[in-house]
Amino acid sequence: MPKIAIVCLAYMKTASGVALLADYFKDIAHIYVHVDSKSDATPYKEISALHPNLTLSKERFPIFWGGFNTVRACVKTIEQAQENEEYDRFLFITEDTIPIINRTRFLESMQSEIEWIQTGPTHNPDRLKRYNGFYFYDSYSTTPRPCRVTERDWSPEMSRSILQMEKLRRAGKTNIETLYAGGTWWGLSRPSIEKFISSYNTNIHLRHSFEFSAIPEEHYIHTVLGKIENPKPLVYTDWSRNPTPYIFKTEDELRSIDANGAPMLRKVTVGAPQIENFVRSLMD
Repeated sequence: MPKIAIVCLAYMKTASGVALLADYFKDIAHIYVHVDSKSDATPYKEISALHPNLTLSKERFPIFWGGFNTVRACVKTIEQAQENEEYDRFLFITEDTIPIINRTRFLESMQSEIEWIQTGPTHNPDRLKRYNGFYFYDSYSTTPRPCRVTERDWSPEMSRSILQMEKLRRAGKTNIETLYAGGTWWGLSRPSIEKFISSYNTNIHLRHSFEFSAIPEEHYIHTVLGKIENPKPLVYTDWSRNPTPYIFKTEDELRSIDANGAPMLRKVTVGAPQIENFVRSLMD
């Protein structure tokens, strides 16, 4: 049986989604939960005390849409997991993600040679601009998402980041021959993870080039890994209905989808009884 580590980003006021994942993955995967530093970690601490396959990330970062802290939180949590165990497979998901196949089939899918990631080379001008431009979204002051006016107060740490970005602008970004892009969420083999972590820690110029890009979680690891033979998406997301991405609420909705082979789905209404019933029905 493959040893599986799951890095799960969490930020909600309830930890019921994480608890449900812990029940499903009992005895087959260990979940390392990164709680957004802007959120109260108390519910997650209480849940982790009840589930031996839950561990909270030691380092916490404020997560903002499109910012580099999503990557930073993922890497630091993976490194914590690597200190504890030699895992064969690493998954990166959020707490509003659920499995949509039974545990036996899930283990079989993770034991395969498949790299579960949506990825491919891109020449899309918008995607290229996201890398070639200079962006800093890791703060309330610079996030493109709405927030209260008083939350946009500027901090010394943010000033240092802007100075670092301007230093990079003067030096120029790493010239990438082929930019790869795809989905944020994935399930990768240990060799792929080791390749990415090594690049993250040694190729500092490339890391800074992505740090000051837009939505780097959709480009950085994909570009470092390069061409992958027959990759498959780990997570099914419905972009065809409003709100986009669509948030699933009922069993009927879940049972009627064609996930095209993806073993997981995002997003769901965390804590909804029908969502919990569906996931528990998969615990063979």
